[in-house]
Amino acid sequence: MLSTGLRVLDLTSGGRAFCGQILAELGADVVSESSPDVTDGDGRRVLLEAVASRRVLIESFAPGLLETYGLGYEAMSCLYPDLIVVSITDFGQTGLRCNWIST
Repeated sequence: MLSTGLRVLDLTSGGRAFCGQILAELGADVVSESSPDVTDGDGRRVLLEAVASRRVLIESFAPGLLETYGLGYEAMSCLYPDLIVVSITDFGQTGLRCNWIST
């Protein structure tokens, strides 16, 4: 059982939502938002407000998408130094196969 008080924002969808589900079963307070619009100013603001009250962010966007909108790990860790960011992708965030899609 996780210690009480772990607050998680889960931005994953499909089979990738399993991570948040496990954390919730272990006692974490998990809020799921399956498809936030981070491409506009309002969506970015809403996401930053949601992250402010969470300790963990789980995301499954395409590699580099959050960085494109100033919401990647580097930017988030400057705003929220204690934030843990978990990125779930098919073949990682970098490397030759990072943009491959699993079948």
